[in-house]
Amino acid sequence: GDASFFDFWMGNDSEARKWANKALAHVKFQTPLNSIFLWMRGLISFRMYRQGKGANLFIEGKEAMIRVEKLLEHSEHIFKSKALLLQAEFFASTGEVKIAKESYEKCIRAARNYGRIHEQGLAHEMMGDYLTAILEIPGSTECYMNAHRCYMQWGAVAVAEKIQKDHHLDLSDVKHKNKMLKHGRVG
Repeated sequence: GDASFFDFWMGNDSEARKWANKALAHVKFQTPLNSIFLWMRGLISFRMYRQGKGANLFIEGKEAMIRVEKLLEHSEHIFKSKALLLQAEFFASTGEVKIAKESYEKCIRAARNYGRIHEQGLAHEMMGDYLTAILEIPGSTECYMNAHRCYMQWGAVAVAEKIQKDHHLDLSDVKHKNKMLKHGRVG
């Protein structure tokens, strides 16, 4: 359980997928934890599909998306942003740029509205990855900066530092503004 979440948040897709598959292999009925593993596996599957690691991964991601969408009727609060992020990854995987971007934005808004700062950060990060892949570098940098901010607010310092290191973010201006806000010098 815990190892799979760590691997997921640190971007260790193969390991996280292994854990998620193991957790889902013996599921006899749907539980909230199983739903999280399903969501994680769907996101990982779409990402690995776009990395050229197998057409079966697209099917696996799509199946997870459909199952998570069905969970919306049970709890929109928990599953809205998850379903939207899977949809964004689906559209990113099918090359539908405009719809993918809109879906990432919808996910970010839903996560913010439901107070799910970690999912907001993840949506920014995944949108950043997508924008990088389609060579929209200024937009991707903004997404990574937002992901870093969300992860720091969530308390996931290691994840935030990984984003900063992997994407060469210059946070000096951000740190200066935060220091000024802390001391009441910025309006």
